Amino acid sequence: MINLGNVVADSTIRIPFNSFDAAGASVTLTGLVADDVKIYKDGSLDERTSASGITVDDDFDSRVGLHADHL
Repeated sequence: MINLGNVVADSTIRIPFNSFDAAGASVTLTGLVADDVKIYKDGSLDERTSASGITVDDDFDSRVGLHADHL
């Protein structure tokens, strides 16, 4: 889990992440959608129920295996 500290309401948060195959090579993710991103507020065990406003960029900047969530 990532703690981003205090975040200004209605701001955009970008979270980059990478994906690799079993051999460690960067790979493009297929089928990843905004509903796959889970958001928890203030350490709660209740996840956000809506994917509204969440986007997922596969192969960000045309780089295989580099992705970004925008919340």
